Amino acid sequence: MSATIESNTQGRFTNYQSLQRNSYIPETTDLFNPQLATTDNSIITPAIQNQIDAITSLRGDIGKLSNHDIIEDQSLSGLGARGSDGEIAAVFRVDKDLAEEFDKIKNTSKGMEVINSILSNDTIKKVYIELTDSKILGQTQIKDLTLRPSTWERLMGEETDFTYVVNIKLGTKDPNPRFYDVNEKLFKPSRERILAHELGHAVIFAKHGFVTYSSNYHGAIPIENEIAKELYPESPVRHPTKGHGRW
Repeated sequence: MSATIESNTQGRFTNYQSLQRNSYIPETTDLFNPQLATTDNSIITPAIQNQIDAITSLRGDIGKLSNHDIIEDQSLSGLGARGSDGEIAAVFRVDKDLAEEFDKIKNTSKGMEVINSILSNDTIKKVYIELTDSKILGQTQIKDLTLRPSTWERLMGEETDFTYVVNIKLGTKDPNPRFYDVNEKLFKPSRERILAHELGHAVIFAKHGFVTYSSNYHGAIPIENEIAKELYPESPVRHPTKGHGRW
């Protein structure tokens, strides 16, 4: 980790062993406008189905995507049990203002699966999650802090110790964020949903070495959808392709 990251984050982060669990307001009440969303996620219009078919061709021969496939991305399955509070605290450093949201995600099966996968990548030394005074809705940046050996050192068998730090930022200055659901209705996302999305980017990097931002298939959205459904069963299913689901 760099001194810059440490100095910028000192005193703002908390350890999860000491978190207190508080009550949460469901996403389907005051955290989004029910008049702008639908809870019937079984309807997919022909236009949306065409987009889903396009996603299928990008994801390989996994069969035709259904609404269920949009919610659940099975690429992270079979990771095994990890993620003790001590392990999580050693890697994840979370702004106190986002500790409740992170803890809520951590207590879903999909959220724990995501965290376990990140912990399983030994090249990721720290994940900083910060609430910022900015118009950024959510942002994930990967910092490469690897000290690469010289040519001579490599010839002598010196191995590269790859080192990455993940910086996740959520902003507070977007007054009215809106996402599209699969029926092209608008809804306002909860902060947990936004954080789940950014953790989706982080886990894709942990597993595949890149962060997906493709306009054809936004890989973090299925992960976000599944976590949101576990948190609030009536949550809308975010559209996977329509402008990254963003209004």
